[in-house]
Order: sequence, then C-alpha cells, then structure tokens
Amino acid sequence: MNWSPAAHTLHKHIKERELWQPGDRLLLAFSGGRDSVFLAEILLELQSFWKLECCLLRFNHGLRVNEDDSEDQFCEEFAKKHDLDLKIIKLDVLTLNTTNKLGTEANARQLRYEHLEKASEEWGASAILTAHHQDDQAETVLYRLFSGSEIHGLHGILLKNKKIIRPLLQFSREEINHYLQVNDIKYIEDSSNSLPDYRRNRLRNELIPLLRNIGFADPSKNLLKTIESVQNMSDSQQYFIQFFIDNIMPEIKGEISLSKNTLSSMNPIQLDALLYYFLKGNLHIPKHVPQKIRRQLLQFILNDRTGAHFQISENYECSIDRDTIIFAAPLQTWIPVELDLSKEVFISEIGSIDLKTGPSLDNYAGITNDTAYFPTKLLETPLILRPWQDGDIIKSFGYEKNQKVSDILTKAKIPVRHRKIYPVLSANEEILWIPGVKRTAKYKLSAGNKEIIIVNFRLNQERTHG
Repeated sequence: MNWSPAAHTLHKHIKERELWQPGDRLLLAFSGGRDSVFLAEILLELQSFWKLECCLLRFNHGLRVNEDDSEDQFCEEFAKKHDLDLKIIKLDVLTLNTTNKLGTEANARQLRYEHLEKASEEWGASAILTAHHQDDQAETVLYRLFSGSEIHGLHGILLKNKKIIRPLLQFSREEINHYLQVNDIKYIEDSSNSLPDYRRNRLRNELIPLLRNIGFADPSKNLLKTIESVQNMSDSQQYFIQFFIDNIMPEIKGEISLSKNTLSSMNPIQLDALLYYFLKGNLHIPKHVPQKIRRQLLQFILNDRTGAHFQISENYECSIDRDTIIFAAPLQTWIPVELDLSKEVFISEIGSIDLKTGPSLDNYAGITNDTAYFPTKLLETPLILRPWQDGDIIKSFGYEKNQKVSDILTKAKIPVRHRKIYPVLSANEEILWIPGVKRTAKYKLSAGNKEIIIVNFRLNQERTHG
C-alpha cells in the first residue's frame, strides 16, 4: 500500500486492537484543528482498504465571535474537497453555564458528547472517533494527578469507551506536526489553546516543557508507559472483583443482597474497591460516585442497624435487614386512600386490599391474618388505608397494653424495604388492622352481627414476608 508511515502505524493499530471492521460507518468529531485534520487525512488514506464511510461533525461553540464562523467555512471547504459529509452544530454553552456550575470547558465537553451520541444514532455510525493523542493523554493524567484523582482516574483517556474510539493515543503531537508539515496540510490554530486562563493549557505550554528542560527527555511518552501499567492493573482488579461480586451478590427480583459476614474479612481499601465496581458495574450508576459518598456508604453498611436506609442515587438505595444488606430501587411512596365497596386497592410491591360485606360466620376459628372481619357500624366512619407512621400503636388480642406498629412489623419479619411503606387500616385515627399481621382487639363481632365487613389482603410477592 502506498501509505504514509503514519497511516501504516494506524492501520496496524486498528487490526491489533480491533478498533473497527471493514465497511464501518465512522463519525469523526472534527474541529478543523491540527489533531482532527490529521486523523481525517489518515482515514482518507485508509478509506479504500477499509471501505470506510466517514462523516464529520463540527461544533461551533459561539464563544469566539471573530473566529467561529471562519472555522465553519474552513471545515466546509475541507469536507467539500474530500467529498465527505459534514454537519455543523451550534452549541449554547453560555446558557448552560448559567444553570450548570461545571465551568465552560466541562459544559462544552458535555454538550459535544451528547450531540455526538445523538448524531451517531441518526447517521447509523458504528463508532465515534475523537482525535485525542499521546500528549492529550499525558495532560489528562497530570491534571487528574494534581486534582487528587483516585487510581481509576489515573488510567487516563480510554482507547475505547462504548461507541467512542480514540485511535491516535499512540501518536505524539510532534509526529502529528511532522505529518502535516511534510504534506503541506492546512489546519486551524485555535487561539484559545494558548490562553493561560485554562489549567490544561498551562500544563501543556508550561509544565511539560519544564519537565523536558530539567532532563525528562519525553515525559508524555514515559507517562504513557505508566498509564498502560495502571490500566492493566485496574482492568485486572475489576475482573477479579466483578467475578467475586457475581458469585456472592446474586440479583433476585430486582434486589441484590449481601451478607454482612462476607465483608468481615475485608479491609477498608478492598471494601472501597468492591463498592466502586459494584456501583458502576451492577447498579449501572452512570455518574462517578465520589469516594466520600462510598466511604459514607461503607460506614453505613458496617455500623448501622436493621431498618436503616442510605440513598445512593435517585434510582438506588441501600437498606439493612438484620445480617443482610440490600441494594434496590427505592419503593414508591403512596398516599392514603379511603376504602369502599366498589374498588380494590393495589399497593406496589406489597399487595392488594378489597372491602366487601357479607353474612356473619358461624365460626371464626382458623381464620388467618390475611382477612379481617368488623361490624358494619364501622362503615359509618371513613376507613382509611395509609402507610404506617412513627408513633402508630395498636392494642391487639392477647395484649393488655398498646404495641408500637413498628415493633410488630419487625417481629413479623416484614422486610425492611417493604416496612417503610407497609399499610395500616384506620378509622378516626385509630389503627384497626395491620394487613396480614395483626387486628385490633376492639370492635369484636357478636352473635347479633347478621352482616359484617370483610377486608381481604393478598400479597403481591412472596418476598413481602421475610
């Protein structure tokens, strides 16, 4: 093949790492700058062999009034010259800055990746390419190192992350410059790259040159070796921890449970690593859970008692039920409802309750807690089904004093998660019945009751009773 040395290098890299397959459609994040122009030119060299379809996506951030439009024009001319599809998207970074306090760089990055994902779906791209290279990798790791990153962040920019591929991570800025100079290829010089306002620019323009001046011949390349080592160690750690998680934490009906005893032989560092990969891999929490939150969760798991809950995210909570730690989606709260003879009430994850009237029974022996019988005179008062509350009490058969509903639910071994939203039937603020558990000793039936109220409770899932 009559390719440049850079094209041969990338071709070999694509095959070794299986970055894409012949005939794939590739969406390239294209700014018109040095790096994205280099990647586009190399792809054009390889296009015939790999039978690639390439599309360019350019973002106009609207932050440099005198430059953005001229850069759009450059990208349009580049695409037309090489017969490539081009889409230009104008981003409203300044508006996002007013609602999201991440900062201009982070907000712009967030918007770019959101639009890249959307455009890749619309165009049917099998992969999204960005032009991050070896020096970007070094700057990223240095930035995270000095920002106090955990080890997971020190593996730098990933070569592949879902649909996103960074095929240039083995190329240095010097190699990119050489290719563009030798082939007299024009590109845009982004003036903001030289501004000292951004810390990344100062790492690039001040710190890395300083490292060279004091004797580190090629700090970016040397950092790449360390990054690869960290990546390998992190991948190995993840593999073994995930294997451990899959074997000791089975998911059953949307709940993942773990015995506290399993954790007793692990030290805090091991437990933190376990939680990191569990939250990311099993609960699929998309955003990074900070170490501070993981430590709070760890202290909760080790020290809190039965009935305690810890909100991990909007979609997941952790609860403790005796010696079992349970991870699951929070159960939906529900509002009180008045029971009547015309409808059945359903409570998510708990069960259903209906009310009817019928003739009195000759014998009430052998009845279960899943059905309660009351005199019809109670129909004169609204019968309210509601979640139990702290302070609720009931005086049940065989007890001289009132009992706390919370204690009764605990003794009945109602699982902690369901206990939070468990129903009680009340009239005039008085608890008549804890469905499936206890009935009040008041409102006894007598021989004079020709017609009675019958309230039936049906469990929604077997696990409601532990």
